[in-house]
Amino acid sequence: MPDKPNDSISVLTIPFILVLAGIFLFAALIRMETDLLLFTASIIFIAGLAGLWSRFSLKNLDCEFSLSTEKCFPDDYFELKADTRNKKLLPVMVKIRIPDSIREGLVLEDNESNAKDNGLLWYQEASFKWKLKAKKRGIYKLGPFITSAGDFFGFYMKDRTENPKEVTVFPRILPVEEPEIRRTDLFGKAGKKSPVQDPVYILGTREYQHFQPARNIHWKASARYSRLMEKIFDPSEQEKVVVAVDTAGFFEAEAETLFERTIEAAASLLYKMSTCGYITGFVTNSKIDGNGPNMIKPGRSNTQLIKMLETMAGMNIRVDYDLYSLINTGFSLSSGLYFIVLGYSASAVSGLLDFFRHKGISATGIAALFDDSSYDEDRRSIQLLSDIFKDDRPGSTDEQ
Repeated sequence: MPDKPNDSISVLTIPFILVLAGIFLFAALIRMETDLLLFTASIIFIAGLAGLWSRFSLKNLDCEFSLSTEKCFPDDYFELKADTRNKKLLPVMVKIRIPDSIREGLVLEDNESNAKDNGLLWYQEASFKWKLKAKKRGIYKLGPFITSAGDFFGFYMKDRTENPKEVTVFPRILPVEEPEIRRTDLFGKAGKKSPVQDPVYILGTREYQHFQPARNIHWKASARYSRLMEKIFDPSEQEKVVVAVDTAGFFEAEAETLFERTIEAAASLLYKMSTCGYITGFVTNSKIDGNGPNMIKPGRSNTQLIKMLETMAGMNIRVDYDLYSLINTGFSLSSGLYFIVLGYSASAVSGLLDFFRHKGISATGIAALFDDSSYDEDRRSIQLLSDIFKDDRPGSTDEQ
């Protein structure tokens, strides 16, 4: 971006001083005051030199911003670092400023200034550091940053805008009970001991064996090798569980606090199930800030949990899609999936559970509250949000 002058110094202070110096210089010439003449001439000369100095101050001055981490959880600290390099013979004064008001999700450490400065001699380097704390889930643009450089007297400074950095704050992970998942395998335990193979996870291909069903033939591989090839499926023993978050009720009720608590519950459940060996997925009708997808199919990769947490970090209380359509088009509802549905009210969650029952899919519900329209059977089949957290139950002593 183009350089901009620092108006607070050059526009107000320096012209006023130069005007005074010009008046005294004129008076010294008339009265032939040698000392006053030399003094005022020196001031004008230094000001002109400083102005010329500042014109070249930002040239060959590199400033690189970096973060100690770009992903963290609430209450985590991280460091913002600005490495500056003066790659010229001209020494300069450098000042780095980060925004005065950082969004409520990110805050500077107590009593730390948002602006720091230092002088750089020829070909010298310096680093500026700030310690920040993540306060709230979200995806934040930290910046833009302002790099100012000028003469060593501080008479003239020029500004340059630096690109912002992105920080992702995941939802808080809290202790929760492992959910009770009813297995949906037709023949009991899945895997090598089951006569039913899982068509979702393909490990590779091999030459077709005549006793295998024809639907296992990999036609593209067969054409490539000029002989029949079949798919090799992963004999998994893990259940595939999808957590679904319905945002519509929270948006209508403007229930921001309950919405945040529900996201924490979803993240905590996914973390718990991932560590317990389940294959997990996620879907929501929420508007997602950033580039996160609304739907993540069940998977077992090392980055699966991170992908889901990134999506939840960008979740907005506004609704972007119809949840029923997302589930219908995005998932194969005959592949033995199990859904855990989280929503604002028991009546909204009941509607989704009825939808899954109609599709022949097992599901369980978690509601932020039981509304007046909830039936007694809802209270038996749907769990209350506050009941799934260990720390919320009376007498709990588990630490987060």
